[in-house]
This record gives sequence, C-alpha cells and structure tokens, in this order.
Amino acid sequence: MASQKIHLIDGNNQFFLKYAKATSYQDLVNRCIQLNWGFDQVYWVFDGYDSRKPRRELYPEYKNTAARAKNRLDTTKYDMLNDFKKIELPNQGGIFICERPYTEADDIIRKLAMALADGRNHITISSNDVDILNLSHLPNVIQPQAVMPKNVNNCDELNLFKTMVGDSSDNLKGLSGFGEKAWERLSEQQRKMIHYQLQNDFPKFIPNNAFPLDEKYFIKLCEKISEHWETLKMYWRVVNYMEIPDAELIKHTRFYPKQQLVQPNVPAMTMDF
Repeated sequence: MASQKIHLIDGNNQFFLKYAKATSYQDLVNRCIQLNWGFDQVYWVFDGYDSRKPRRELYPEYKNTAARAKNRLDTTKYDMLNDFKKIELPNQGGIFICERPYTEADDIIRKLAMALADGRNHITISSNDVDILNLSHLPNVIQPQAVMPKNVNNCDELNLFKTMVGDSSDNLKGLSGFGEKAWERLSEQQRKMIHYQLQNDFPKFIPNNAFPLDEKYFIKLCEKISEHWETLKMYWRVVNYMEIPDAELIKHTRFYPKQQLVQPNVPAMTMDF
C-alpha cells in the first residue's frame, strides 16, 4: 500500500490563529482552506459540544482562566467558526470533519494519529498546542508549529512537567512551591520514577534510591510530593488523553467529497487540493 500525506488539523486552534490575522471573513476562509493543499487526506478536528466537561468533572477549574472568560464575551468569532465548519468546509469538499460531543480535539487527534501512523504514512499535525506534541514520537509524525519546553528532554516528560510545574493555559497549578528551577534539579532517573508511579496510579508516593534521602532538599521534596500526591494524580489524569471507542470515532467523522465546478464552455474540473 502506497504511503499517503495526511494532515490532522486542530480546527479551533487553527481557525482562531488565522482569525487574528485575517482582514475579512473571506480572507479568513481562504487562509484556512490553504491548509488543505498538498495532502492526500485532510482531517479537520473540532472541539465538540461542552468539550471540557469530562476533565472538569475531574478538576472543576480546568481551563477556567480570565482570558477564556473574556473570549466568551465575543461571540462573533464563534459564529464565524460555526459557519466555517458547517458551510465553507463541506462546500470545499475532499475533507473529513471530526467533532464529538463532550470531547476535546486533542483526544480525537491522538486517536487518529495512533491509527494512521503505520510507518508508511507521513502525518502533519497543524496546531501550536504543546498538549499534543508528545504525538511526535510516533513514526513519521511531525507538529511544526509547536515547540517543546526548553527544560523538557523528551515527549515522555511532557505530561509530567505539566503535572509537576503546572500549565497556565489549562489553569493547572502544579505542585505547590515547585517551579521550573525545581524541575531542572530533578535527574532523569527521578523524573522517570515519579512518571512510573503516576502512570500506574500508586496509592501513595514511594521514594526509592533515585532520591538521596540523606540530602535535606530531597527529603523535603519527597514529603511535599507525598502530601500532595492525590492532587498530582488528579492533574495527571487531566493532562493525559481520554480514550475514544472506535465506534464513536466512526460515528462522529463525516467525509465530504470534492465538488465539481461546471462552467459553460469549460471542461469539468475537480477542486483537487
């Protein structure tokens, strides 16, 4: 089977980035449509109705920021977004649209990337959201718009960094009194050990020989991690992906075929983007 160039587009993210630069609605549409060019398959993935609900059930303050509250007062761009995904994109054709109630685009993008990254396909993810940057460890998957935090060594550390240090965009506070300098003081072995215990949902934090407990700093750090262990586990669940059943992905994915433009005295042509 031949390899394909596949584009996974974080719809809300890319639409609002283009919105900030566009001079008119048509200019906005044109800027977005350009994302379809040069790919064999294009998936536009949008946040579904009340998409933050599952994570807010874990952590009520999830993404509850002043900037987002201000954005909700400006309904104009959300009206444009709805017109774009319900009218402009379907009319454009040749694309998939994925949108599931109570589901964030990140979770759908992960599901698609995991299914399509077979080592032959070449997948580009269009989003500047660092939350999905850890998908770039999959074969032939790139996310050019996002940049790994400078003090995170690899994709495996990314969710641990957001859990421990915090994430202002998601309104995660992180471990009390633990900032980037404290993170940089952790060795790779220590990070892996904390990651392992969070990943496996340990009922309590168990420091091992990765932490030199004869050092006063690390004794205090282990005490702090133990004291806030349940909060850290809550953050860990929030920053990690939520699974989507295959049947649900299929149910909420729509394909719109390419439209033909027919003009008098001109051969029929396909909008082949």
